[in-house]
Amino acid sequence: MAHVDGPMSTERADRLFRAHLGIGADYPRLRAGFAVELTGSSAYLGTGSLLRSDDEQCIEVGYLLREQYWAQGFATEVATLLLAHAHDTLGCQRLVATVDADHPASIRVLDKIGMRQVRLRTDDGAPFFVYESLR
Repeated sequence: MAHVDGPMSTERADRLFRAHLGIGADYPRLRAGFAVELTGSSAYLGTGSLLRSDDEQCIEVGYLLREQYWAQGFATEVATLLLAHAHDTLGCQRLVATVDADHPASIRVLDKIGMRQVRLRTDDGAPFFVYESLR
């Protein structure tokens, strides 16, 4: 969680998980949320999200995976499915994703799924990249 506002409390993680399952309205930006499970297992890997952007002009792609599932291709698989769902099912024309400039693993994921880096920005002095996918 170093790249997403730091560690979450148990209560906040529970609210986020419930929002992804469609229970409660604690996350009004959430357009679609998914709990990610390992096929053939009840192992909870993390979440995938499609969020309304601040300016409502696009949808933001996001995913959070438990550390034990990093570097196994799951983030790429989740991100690919999120893009397909947003473009093909929801009809979104423009998707964005942001990633800290010092987070090479997530940068690789966004590059692999065909998102294009469009700009470098800063937030509280920390640089991050904005990626987009157009249809």
